[in-house]
Amino acid sequence: MSAITIDRFRREFILTAISVVALIVVMYLLNLDREANKALIIGLIPALPGLAAVAILILARARMDELERKIHDAALAFAFATSLFLLVAYGVLQASIAAPTLNWALAAALMSCTWATGWIVFGRLYR
Repeated sequence: MSAITIDRFRREFILTAISVVALIVVMYLLNLDREANKALIIGLIPALPGLAAVAILILARARMDELERKIHDAALAFAFATSLFLLVAYGVLQASIAAPTLNWALAAALMSCTWATGWIVFGRLYR
């Protein structure tokens, strides 16, 4: 990506990160008063920054050149396959040796880390 595109991506991503922090604060404040009608709202609030992050990634991919798209697609394929393998393997461990249940937020972190690893590996491979 060009320097302008990277700067724009960083700006958009920082705005999304700030919105995540703001939504966490709102969730905390709403969770102080536990009412049944607020439970659905509190549960759906984390989806908002997730949708914003998806939109930012799609827009950033649209501005990439062919090589950057190839790196991005390879990183996503690597992240999907690796995360799927690790999560299924952990599911088998849960069933066989009663390993502790996995928090799905950790699964999202795993997917992000494998995507970043794929981005680094395929970025070096293709350049």
